[in-house]
Amino acid sequence: MTVPASPPDDILSTVVKLLEQHAVTPTPENYLLWHTYVTAENTALCAEIDALRATGATLTQAKLDEVRLRHLPQCQIEARANSRIAKVLVELIEELSGLDSEASRYGEALAEHLKKIQTTGAINDMEALLMVLANETRAMRSSTQTLRDEFTRRSNEIAEIQAELQSVKLAANSDPLTGLMNRRALLESLTELNRFPDHHHALLMLDIDHFKAINDQHGHLVGDRVIRFVADVIRQHTRGQDTPCRFGGEEFAVLLPETHLAGALTVAEKIRAVVAAAKLVRATNQEPIGQITLSGGVASYHAGEDGLELMDRADRALYMAKDRGRNKVLPETALDD
Repeated sequence: MTVPASPPDDILSTVVKLLEQHAVTPTPENYLLWHTYVTAENTALCAEIDALRATGATLTQAKLDEVRLRHLPQCQIEARANSRIAKVLVELIEELSGLDSEASRYGEALAEHLKKIQTTGAINDMEALLMVLANETRAMRSSTQTLRDEFTRRSNEIAEIQAELQSVKLAANSDPLTGLMNRRALLESLTELNRFPDHHHALLMLDIDHFKAINDQHGHLVGDRVIRFVADVIRQHTRGQDTPCRFGGEEFAVLLPETHLAGALTVAEKIRAVVAAAKLVRATNQEPIGQITLSGGVASYHAGEDGLELMDRADRALYMAKDRGRNKVLPETALDD
C-alpha cells in the first residue's frame, strides 16, 4: 500500500504520477480517488486498488468508477466540495476585513489633511497637502481594485468547485458504458415517488434475452456493443422527464412520470419492436450477430407504496414474459392471470 506523504506538494506529486502511470484522465473524481489512496484515508479502498495493481491488469475507467462509488459515497464527495467552498469564503471575508481597515485608515487621513488645509494659508503648504491627499486617494483606489479582482477570482473559484461537484454527482449517478443513469439513480428516484402520491407514475423493466449466449459466441466487446445499442434505443424512445437507466448487466429500467400503465406499455412495446427489428453485424467482418430481443415488465405506482414494491411487480412481470417465450412485454395485470 502507498505510504502517505506528509507535505501536500508531495501528495499532489504522487497523485499526479499515479494518474500518469495508469493513464487515468485527471478528472475531479479520479483525483479524489487517488488522493484518498495516497493518503490512506480509506483502508478498504486502498486494499482493493492494491489488489488490482498487483494483477498488472489495466485499470480501466469503468473499474475505477466501481471502486470509487463503492468506497467514496456521494455525501463524502459533497462534504469535501462544501469544505473547499467554505475555505474560499473565509479567505474572502479576511480580504474584506482588510478593506475595512484600509478604508478606516483612509478616512482618518482625509480628516487629518482637511484640518491642515483649513489652518494653512501658504500656497506651497496647500500644494504639498493636496499632493499627499492625491497619493492617499490613489492608494485607496488601488486597494479597492485589488479587492475587486480578488472577489472576482474567488467567485470564479467557487463556480469552478460547484461545476466540479455537479460533474462528480453526474458521474456517480451515470453508467459508464451506456451514459444512462445507473441503479443508484433509479433507486433515488423511486424514493421520491411518495412526494407526489396523486400523480401517475409507471416503471418498465427490460432485459436482453439470451445475453450470455451473445457473450459466449461473439465475445464481451460485442456484448458491450449490444448493451449500448439497446441503451440508445431506450434513450431515443423516452422523454426528457423520464429516467432511463441501466439497472445492471443486461437489464434496464425506465421510470415514467405522469404516465398511466397503458402509456408505459406502449413505450415498452415500441422499444422491444425496434430492438427486435434491428440487424446488427460485427464491425470487424460484417458477420451477423443475430436477432436481439427483449423481455419486459410494466407496473404502475400505487399511492403510498414503497418504490421497491413497484419495482418488484415490474420485475415479476418481466420474468413472466420470459417464461412465456421471451421477446414480449407484459403488464403487471398479467400477474393476476
